[in-house]
Amino acid sequence: MKAKIYLVLLGLLVTCLNTVAQTYSIEVTNGKAFKVRGASLVEVTRAEANEEIILVAVAPNPEFEEFYLWRPMSGNVIFADANKVNTSFTMPAENVSVGASYKIVNVTATSDYKDIMKYGSELKDPTFTVADGCNAQFSKWTYTYQKQSGENWKGYSGRTFDAGVYRLCALVRTDGDYYKLKHFSTVVINGTEWTDKTLFSQGPDYSQFVVYSPNITITDPFPRTEISTVTATSNIADIIGDDKECKRPDFTITTSEGAKPYISVAKWMKKTEADEWVNYNETKFTPGIYRMDIQMDLWNKTYKLAADWSLTIDGVDWETEPAKVIDETSSYGCAHSPEFMINKEVTAVSATSDIMDIIGYAKQKKTPKFTMSEGSLAYIPFSMTIWQKKNEDNTWENYEQTIFTDGTYRIRVQVRVDEEYYKLATDYTLTVDGQEWEHDKPTIKEDYSYSYGYSPEIVVSKPVSHPITVVNGKAYIWEGDEKIEVTEAKQGTYITVIADEPAPGMRFKEWIVECDKSASVIFKNHSTTSMYMPDAPVKITAAYREEGTLIHNVKLTGLYRPIIGEKPATEDISLGENVDLAAYWLVYSEEKGDYVFADADSPFESDKKYAVRIDARAVDGYDFAYDVKVFFNGKEVPEIDLENPAQTMFKANYEGTLTIAILADEMPEIQDIDDLTISGFTRPQPGQILANPDEISVSDENVEVKESFWLKFDETKEIWIDEFDDTKPVEEGQKYYMQINLKAVAGYTFASDLKIRIGEKTIPILDIKNPPTEECSIAEIEGNMAYIMVMMEDMPTAGIDDVSADTFGHVDVYNLQGILVKRNISREDIKYLPTGIYIVAGKKILVK
Repeated sequence: MKAKIYLVLLGLLVTCLNTVAQTYSIEVTNGKAFKVRGASLVEVTRAEANEEIILVAVAPNPEFEEFYLWRPMSGNVIFADANKVNTSFTMPAENVSVGASYKIVNVTATSDYKDIMKYGSELKDPTFTVADGCNAQFSKWTYTYQKQSGENWKGYSGRTFDAGVYRLCALVRTDGDYYKLKHFSTVVINGTEWTDKTLFSQGPDYSQFVVYSPNITITDPFPRTEISTVTATSNIADIIGDDKECKRPDFTITTSEGAKPYISVAKWMKKTEADEWVNYNETKFTPGIYRMDIQMDLWNKTYKLAADWSLTIDGVDWETEPAKVIDETSSYGCAHSPEFMINKEVTAVSATSDIMDIIGYAKQKKTPKFTMSEGSLAYIPFSMTIWQKKNEDNTWENYEQTIFTDGTYRIRVQVRVDEEYYKLATDYTLTVDGQEWEHDKPTIKEDYSYSYGYSPEIVVSKPVSHPITVVNGKAYIWEGDEKIEVTEAKQGTYITVIADEPAPGMRFKEWIVECDKSASVIFKNHSTTSMYMPDAPVKITAAYREEGTLIHNVKLTGLYRPIIGEKPATEDISLGENVDLAAYWLVYSEEKGDYVFADADSPFESDKKYAVRIDARAVDGYDFAYDVKVFFNGKEVPEIDLENPAQTMFKANYEGTLTIAILADEMPEIQDIDDLTISGFTRPQPGQILANPDEISVSDENVEVKESFWLKFDETKEIWIDEFDDTKPVEEGQKYYMQINLKAVAGYTFASDLKIRIGEKTIPILDIKNPPTEECSIAEIEGNMAYIMVMMEDMPTAGIDDVSADTFGHVDVYNLQGILVKRNISREDIKYLPTGIYIVAGKKILVK
């Protein structure tokens, strides 16, 4: 599928606009701007400096507002008279913004406050609906409701309205630049004017004052003696618990008021994960948080529940809702118990561990890891796991040494359950690796529980020596700087194993370890390796393989000095055939004092030092000769010299891996390509087939044609397309261009001022800051890639065809627009046509 990303070059082409006189924008809020044109006014949104602009404000809504003044919001605007509905100003040499502002003289709204302010109703915020066209709003002030106390008013904060005289306090307000309240505007709510107003204030973008409703007197419709406190007992504590039957408790009301309230509704509620309460209708309790919701009723003509009644059951206060009065004989109130948390007990904890792999004489002390059984709610924190050792007096203390010696040990762990509603049972069982451990009594907290467990005793004895047999090699231990050959060793001893030199034509392959217990070497494929002696005899055999075809010389190519701003890349690096490699860019770290791996996504920087490391191995069937030579940039890469830190490049051949390091200073610089000629195609001719884009060629052997294809302009969609039938003859007037994508080979890049020639035409390089102003041929350079767009007008023509008169006979001649110029003329007559390009027999010819 042909690439389409290069079509974006066309989007960079800009059409030049004719230069016009400088104008500036006019933004008008609540009005329009005009200027005089002849005998008429013409609405405008832009004007030149010093033109007279006439402003006409939107007429105010006479029901609610009156015009106030014009306001300059931005720009140096000086009004002829800002207080007039229609005014003017002289346009400054800048963009301006103005607006007409208004005073609100009448605020009209409806409200539900009277529906709220009734006996026994709960306090809540009233709603106000301002009349359409009124640009004011109501806001809740410090005290929404006030109650009369003597001659004073106080904020009322009860839960429900009781008997008394009340009023509603509200804040009337405007926000923004264009509407302000007139000083104590008229306020009419539900058709009634509120006349008590105070605290008027205004600023640049607001105005407000406080207004009070007419007084509202609330009376008790059913006056009776109030019962404010109710006490009771229940059997809730005997009912609630994990897996217990979920049933209604029994209540005994013990209030001493003489009335007989009773609980008509009692239901269990459970809290969800979203902290919402829902009815719990199961037959048994499960772990979770519960509460009991009740409704208490009182049928009595003498008593009623007080609005702010309280309920105490089993000596615990319950949360009550305001009591409701139904009629002269009945009242009721709802209440919620405190929360009850039901926990499920974890009775068994089991896990596996790596304890026995860790402990052993002379082994390094490590903290074991535990894998809990599937679905376990308990876990063993790594940070709370401690080794302990028994003293001579049979007491235990934490073992702080780093190496195990002979003695008796155990592990102390913490067993935790952090799962909500689950707790460790007092007599839970703790089993690790199939053995039951002892533990102490669990500590139970609100949201977690834990206990300490102790492993059975583990006795560590000083180990005995076991034989070590090395086939095709020898085993050694180190005492200081001295290497001593051994044929036996104690468990945990660090052993170095060295293979015998392979026979001619053979290479070391790997170590094979045989032992009744777990044992392995650290580097299986290294002829010199090491291991820790297991607690059993061990046999280690050096295995060999046939040597492959030897590689004596390799040439390193595709590696060049970093280009500042480019990202590190290694895909062009090669050591030739039969060699696999991995290459890494390195950057010098001042902090570490050495080279470290460079970030592949970070471009090269000018103030940093770089190098490349290459790890190579011969493919199957081949081997590097022990003295393999590496050549780079005309030099032989020397062997690594650990005594010479100034080496700028070196190689090391170890165990079949050839490692090469090259500092950037040794790398050749990438060469610029600054001149290029493209050939292989001609301008599309009506009636002919398009030139084959695969025949495009370039003048420089270091440049490859990665891709070339024709694009055709689709007049219907007004876009360039690259998918069309290019086997059909070219139509008259059809536009084409060719996309040519070039890549410089490794070691080369395109100069920023690259000259690209096609025939006698030089293709310009795109300047993103100064793109061309019309459709034209153009090229974009990106490092070692060049993306070239060649318009058909810039392509070379084939020139006049050297065709005899007999070949043509008499022909018709057309211009490039397809218009007939001459009909039925001979070859001899063609040369007398005016200078230009013509179409003859479907071919372009040039007449000079």
